[in-house]
Amino acid sequence: MGQSHSTSQQRPRAELLYDLVSIGNVVAIKALWREGAHAGTPLHHAVKEGLGQSVKLLLSHGANTLVRNDDFQTPLDVARVKGCANVVRALEKHVCYFSGWFREFYGPSFLEALAPKLLSGTIWVVVIPFGPSDSTRPLKMELIIYRTLQDVRPRSVIALWKVKIEKPDFHQKEPALTIVDQFTKTRYKLTSTIEGDKQQLQRLHNACLGIPQEPQK
Repeated sequence: MGQSHSTSQQRPRAELLYDLVSIGNVVAIKALWREGAHAGTPLHHAVKEGLGQSVKLLLSHGANTLVRNDDFQTPLDVARVKGCANVVRALEKHVCYFSGWFREFYGPSFLEALAPKLLSGTIWVVVIPFGPSDSTRPLKMELIIYRTLQDVRPRSVIALWKVKIEKPDFHQKEPALTIVDQFTKTRYKLTSTIEGDKQQLQRLHNACLGIPQEPQK
């Protein structure tokens, strides 16, 4: 038997959503979506309630992580606002083209060669699509920077279609990927955390160009 509209009104939306996903009741899930369409998709609701297991179930059933609610928020945006680190990581893992640890240089570039360890820090980066792509619109990518994996709110969000991406010189012993925001004059310079690991940097560069990278085993 399908889930009735009246029953859905009597039960908490979070509880109902979890049960519907667990049994794969697609029709009822769509009905629930229509009832609360102004607030977003079932994935938005699960994220808002901090239901990590429901989020994973919805993702496994093909939930679209790029759909925005009436506040123009994706489920990932909602998770960051709610402060759910495990949900943020699950959503990013599902949608990202690449993620990993990198070393970021800061300070004057002429000092990097003199004290690279003192003028750099470790960051977690994630490359995700900004929105869906089709034949009429080029794919837009974002580079997200976190200080730690415990952070839910990014330190920086870089709209890669608005910046200049300088391809690493892989002939160098320690190549780096440089991103320049010409509007804000901000410069980001990233290199692998493991000295000489050029493959990791190549994967990041490819992802920034919109080429999905297979997770490393």
